[in-house]
Amino acid sequence: MGYVVIILIVVCALAWGQYYRSNTTRKKKKQ
Repeated sequence: MGYVVIILIVVCALAWGQYYRSNTTRKKKKQ
C-alpha cells in the first residue's frame, strides 16, 4: 500500500507541475 501512495504523490506532483507551468505561461502570454 505504501508504494501506491508514493506513486499517487509522484503522479499528482508531475500533473500539478505541468498545470502550474502551463498556467504561468498562459498568464504571462495574456498579460
